[in-house]
Amino acid sequence: MRARQRHVNARHAGAVLVLDARYIAQADNTAVSTWTDRSGSGYDFAQATGANQPTLQTGEVGGSSVVRFDGTSDYLVRSDTGFPTGNYTFICLSKQNNALTSGVSKTVMHYGQSSNGSALFFTYNEDANFPNDSWGVSSYATGVGIANSTGSHIVASATRNSSDYAIWKNGASKTTKTMTTNTAVYGTNGAAVGSFNIALSFGSKLDGDIGTIIYAGSQWSDSLRRKFESAVAYSWKIACS
Repeated sequence: MRARQRHVNARHAGAVLVLDARYIAQADNTAVSTWTDRSGSGYDFAQATGANQPTLQTGEVGGSSVVRFDGTSDYLVRSDTGFPTGNYTFICLSKQNNALTSGVSKTVMHYGQSSNGSALFFTYNEDANFPNDSWGVSSYATGVGIANSTGSHIVASATRNSSDYAIWKNGASKTTKTMTTNTAVYGTNGAAVGSFNIALSFGSKLDGDIGTIIYAGSQWSDSLRRKFESAVAYSWKIACS
């Protein structure tokens, strides 16, 4: 784990979405109906149906809280986002509990619809974890496996720079890929956390935890990205190179 990064504020660095389970002021194992965006953008995610609400687990990982999804019905959603559609930085702390069979995906965050282009930011798929940007319209971007096991919490990051994206697992660089689909219009048809966008009528619900999601509408420098990876790793006591 890298040295602790003090006074690191994602909002000040340009993040337009910050979901952080440590700041959900609820008792342990209670239903989460709204996960409030701490970036100041107002992109809160909510679930009105009690049976579909994930739960807050306090002090779960390294003394920090996580939001737990049951893999069957739990998800949080918002009807519209307005997120930037160009370059980005995405960082999350998550876990998928069980290994998956072929063709099964479990999603941390997704927005847009396939008819308009969409972004599947981080997904567990067939025993591997991959972020897949520009899923939709006419073709799929190439999914990139960055881990072949489940059941542990990891810090995952992805950045976009023009037509290229790069991914990291626990601070270690994995690969870069070239996008295959135009994403100029994605983000206009809602978003989901813990699932594909429910408007797509897919399942793909996460069976595990999300501690934080940080999304910025620009590609952060390596040094800035590493500061936030380190801060997330420190808070949830995850080894991060």
